[in-house]
Amino acid sequence: KTITAPPTPTPVIPVITNDEDTTPPKQEFKDLDSVTWAHDAINDLFGKGIVSNGDEFRPNDNITRAEFTKLVVLGFGLLDTQSTCDFSDVATGDWAYRYVASAQKAGIVGGTAEHTFLPMEKITRQDMSLIICKALKLKKDLTTTDTSEFADQDDISPYAVEAVLSMKSNGIISGTGDNLFMPKNLATRAEASVIIYKSIKVGQ
Repeated sequence: KTITAPPTPTPVIPVITNDEDTTPPKQEFKDLDSVTWAHDAINDLFGKGIVSNGDEFRPNDNITRAEFTKLVVLGFGLLDTQSTCDFSDVATGDWAYRYVASAQKAGIVGGTAEHTFLPMEKITRQDMSLIICKALKLKKDLTTTDTSEFADQDDISPYAVEAVLSMKSNGIISGTGDNLFMPKNLATRAEASVIIYKSIKVGQ
C-alpha cells in the first residue's frame, strides 16, 4: 500500500513595508492648521493614547479643569482606579471621577474653601502651570535657574508664582508676546497639549 505524504503547506510570509519604522501612525486631525506650533505635541499625545477626538481636536477651545486633569493623570501615569475623592461637586458616576480622584490622591490638585473642585470650569494658565508643576515634581527634582520675571508678574496669584517661575525656568511655559504670561487667561486645548508634552519630556 502506497502512503502519500500530505502536501507541504505554503509558508505564510509577513509583508514588511519598513522594518525600521516602528512609530505609531500620526492622527490626521483636520483642524490643526491654525496651531502649527502645537502639531508635534498633539500628535505625540495622540500616539500615547492621552488625547483622542476623532477627526477634530478643537485646538482653540478652552479646556476645563476636569479635562486638563485627565490629560495630566494619563500623561504622568497617575491613574489609580481604586482611588476616591471627596469633592462635593465630583460624583462617583461622573466621567472625570477616577481622574480627579487619582490627581487628588497624588497631591497635584486641591479644592476650594467650600471643598469643591469646579470640574467644568475653564482652567486658567496659572492653574494649569501649578498642576503640571506638582505632577512633574513627582518625577524629578526641579531647579529654578532662570529667575527673570514676566512683565505681568504681579498679576500672578501668590499661590502660583513659584510654579510659574519653575515652569518658565525649565522651558515648559513661555510668554504670549511682550514677555507677558497672562496668568488668568483661559488655557486652550492646544496650549494644554504643548505644556503636557514638554513636561513629560522634562520628566523623562
